[in-house]
Amino acid sequence: DSYDWNGSTYTTSGTYTWSTTNAEGCDSTATLNLTIHNSTTSTTTVTDCDSYDWNGSTYTTSGTYTWSTTNAEGCDSTATLNLTIHYSTTSTTTVTECDSYDWNGSTYTTSGTYTWSTTNAEGCDSTATLNLTINPLPSVTLIQAGLTLTVEANGAQYQWVDCSNNQYLNGETNQSFTASQNGDYAVIVNNGNCSDTSDCITINSVGISDVEEFEVQLYPNPTMDILYVSSDEVVLTISIMNLNGQIVDLPKMISSNFVTVDLSDVSSGVYLIEVTTASGKVTRQRIIKE
Repeated sequence: DSYDWNGSTYTTSGTYTWSTTNAEGCDSTATLNLTIHNSTTSTTTVTDCDSYDWNGSTYTTSGTYTWSTTNAEGCDSTATLNLTIHYSTTSTTTVTECDSYDWNGSTYTTSGTYTWSTTNAEGCDSTATLNLTINPLPSVTLIQAGLTLTVEANGAQYQWVDCSNNQYLNGETNQSFTASQNGDYAVIVNNGNCSDTSDCITINSVGISDVEEFEVQLYPNPTMDILYVSSDEVVLTISIMNLNGQIVDLPKMISSNFVTVDLSDVSSGVYLIEVTTASGKVTRQRIIKE
């Protein structure tokens, strides 16, 4: 970088002379053949995640760091590092859910530990962990026997519901429910962890009592216009009623095991057909007029 000689500082290579008088009073000339080499410096600016390796050291904190050595010309060489460290992030979520759980665009139906990786706001890794417990929903399958509905799930809590107004039925908290009036009914089942609601079931035969069962077939059902009635006993009368039990087509007197019923004048909907045999047996079945 520089050289001090005879009271002067030289920073450039070259040949320099210095004249004086020697001890004997004569001229004395000194010549300096000077080569100047220079020190070097460098600055590096780095942004990295979590840590950065530089000249044999690992840095995990933002800051300014220096490193000194000797350059090829034997002079000082100083390197400066301006370092910014950003950090990766992790998070853990513990969830207990019924049936399924939606998380980061995926739906999970099984208990387990799941991870999801992305990049955080600083451009570093972000890993999320989900500890998931999935509890099953109770069975809400209903079995109908006449006016009585029974839900399959055993050992649970039950609340029967009137579907027409979504109101609880007071006191109806047993596994089975017997309708006292026509309507649509469902049950809410709670197994201690999860709740679920059954489909609504229509009860439309309150006040209808079958005198005695007998074999009768109705087809096609649903039907457009013509309905065929086939019985193992002689049919005496056939009546068509709405679901409230009101007659929509006058009873027809018949005396046959096979009957053709014309429904072309009946509006589309769900009806009851009452079949009475010559022996006095009565049955009602639902039909659909399209």
